[in-house]
Amino acid sequence: MALEVLLLKDKKFRCPRCGRGEEILDRDELIGCLSCGLEFDKSDLESFDEADILARSEKRGILKVLLDGLLRD
Repeated sequence: MALEVLLLKDKKFRCPRCGRGEEILDRDELIGCLSCGLEFDKSDLESFDEADILARSEKRGILKVLLDGLLRD
């Protein structure tokens, strides 16, 4: 599987964090922003408002906190 850097003219998949849509890594189920270094699920981009979208790293952080809390109990 080759990764491509796409210039998205329609800006359908622009980065919800920094707002840029010029240099986006387009993968099967996610996009990666070369400007801010974050990755986002395409399904989130299609389903939620931009302000409500979490990066994959943010989701992992939330899950880690929740799992750590469950394991302590």
